[in-house]
Amino acid sequence: MADETLSAEQRRLLEQLAEVTDRDNADQQQRRRNLALLRAHNWNLDRALAASFEDDHTPAPELLGQSSSVRHRRTRSEDRSGDGDPAGGNRETQHPSSDSTRNDSAGVMAPLANLLLTPLRILTGFNGEVDTQTAVEVFVKDLNEKFVERRKQGARQGAPEGELALPNFVQMPYREALAEASRSEKLLLVYLHSPQHPDSGPFCDVLAMPEVSRLINDRMVAWGGCVEYAEAYRLCTLLDTATFPYLAVLEPPSDPQSTNAKLLECMEGALEFGLVLSKLTHATDQHGAIIAERVARRHEANERQRLRQEQDEALQQAMEEDRRKEEERRRKAEEERRAEEEEAIAREREEEERRRIEAEQQAKVQALRESMPPEPELVRGEVSTIRFKLPDGGGFQRRFPNGATLAELRNFVDFTLHERGSSISNYAIVQTFPKKAFGPDDDQTSTLADNGWSPQAALFIQDLDS
Repeated sequence: MADETLSAEQRRLLEQLAEVTDRDNADQQQRRRNLALLRAHNWNLDRALAASFEDDHTPAPELLGQSSSVRHRRTRSEDRSGDGDPAGGNRETQHPSSDSTRNDSAGVMAPLANLLLTPLRILTGFNGEVDTQTAVEVFVKDLNEKFVERRKQGARQGAPEGELALPNFVQMPYREALAEASRSEKLLLVYLHSPQHPDSGPFCDVLAMPEVSRLINDRMVAWGGCVEYAEAYRLCTLLDTATFPYLAVLEPPSDPQSTNAKLLECMEGALEFGLVLSKLTHATDQHGAIIAERVARRHEANERQRLRQEQDEALQQAMEEDRRKEEERRRKAEEERRAEEEEAIAREREEEERRRIEAEQQAKVQALRESMPPEPELVRGEVSTIRFKLPDGGGFQRRFPNGATLAELRNFVDFTLHERGSSISNYAIVQTFPKKAFGPDDDQTSTLADNGWSPQAALFIQDLDS
């Protein structure tokens, strides 16, 4: 059933059942169980509570480590396991499959539940309609206002007016206060207050005594609740408290997420200042030794963790250094391999280029050889002798017909230079008088007779690249 289908009264009853049984409606499974109980009993809260207690078979879980004087009042608490939270929920069990069986059992248990719960409700003025945060805030405000009023009326235990001050009660739900005590490594003081009891006022004066108030503020997280509201009411029922005021000192768990608290001291009814201070001092001394041991264990654990962390960091650094060196070695090896490959490729290309040039030269020489006519016999007026001088002082000569062109002379010079193994390839043919140079880009069609080189001439080979 969705919330919008419930009336305001039904939602109130649902929340009240959850508060008393500690079955949180935020848990959908628990919510469905609470809703089913109320619907099965026609929205009768007492009958639903009775059926809930019957389903659980046992009382709510007790505090871990509590004294026998508190434990003996729970006749069947040893039959179940709990998380030790005095505000914890009951264990969920399977319900009978028959609705009629459930209703009959509830009908039997309802009077018993009323018999057990009604005196306490009358005694405390239980009101389950206020949420836990508001209840705590209202309690702290009312407690301080009434204490100030009592002081004005002179209801004090002999201390000067300026020295009395109530402990600093935290304004948060019980479980948050327990977690806060765990985080701050302090004890949790639980004060259950009933304005219906005449001893509550004088007992507040005991709590306001400087020695008590200072001890509580320094060594404890103080949480208080009025049993007219659900959370404190549930605590007093789980602790089997019928005498007020009630004071308990709890040792919180080391884990703030846990609710497994341990009861160190409990005090009921009107107690004298000396006894309260003695019990609180004993509890804080006992807790101090526990905290010292816990701090020592934590320090030892932290030291082990620090050493492990340093070792892990050193190992990680060594591994990182090895990894870096290995990467550097691989990088250098890769660079050397690539350099060798590039060098080999360059050599291969150079060799290919050399072979190509050599092949081209061989082909050119072969073409020159094949294109060059035989050297003619010396015939006056028809054949001229041409001498070629090289830059290094050497030279060579050949006979050419007077009609031979400059291109034919260059073919002869190219062939001869190649045969001699000369490095000259880009050259000009130069005549001395009148001085004139014939480069490779000049007109190559002029003949020996045109240039005046008949019947003989001496020409110089000028290396244009030198």
